Amino acid sequence: MAEKTKNGPVARVTLGGKEFTIKAAPMRVAKKWRQKFNEPLQAIIGLLRNANQIEINNVADAAGVLQQVGGLLLGSVDLLTDSLFEYAQELRAEQDWILDHATDDEALAAVWEVVKLAYPFGSLTNQLQSGLANGQRMIGTLKS
Repeated sequence: MAEKTKNGPVARVTLGGKEFTIKAAPMRVAKKWRQKFNEPLQAIIGLLRNANQIEINNVADAAGVLQQVGGLLLGSVDLLTDSLFEYAQELRAEQDWILDHATDDEALAAVWEVVKLAYPFGSLTNQLQSGLANGQRMIGTLKS
C-alpha cells in the first residue's frame, strides 16, 4: 500500500511472505522507467481492453487469436515482474530470493504499487489497475 512518509512516498509490498518497502524513485529515474514501461504496458492494456470483443467460433479463430496475442499476453507477467526490479532498487539485492519464493500474484500486486508511485494520478492508475486485473483473469483462464 502506498503511503506518504517524511522522506517521500513509499509502497509496502509482500513478496514470498516477506514485507518490503519501495521508495518513490527520483523524478529522472521515474521518467526513464515510465518511458520504457509505457509502450509494452499500452500494448497489454489495449489487448485487454478489447478482449471482450474477440469472437472465437472455431479452432481456426482460436489459433488466430493465440498467434496474434499469445506472446504478448503470456509474456506480460514476466515483463511486469522485470519492470518491478527495474524500478525498485531496494528489491534488487533480494531479487534471487524473491524469484524463488514470491508468487506471480504477489509480484503483480507489487507492480501495481510501483505504478502508483511512478504515475501518481488517481484516474490513470485506476485504468491501469483495471487492465492488470483483466489480464490476471485472462492469464488464469489460459492456464486452466
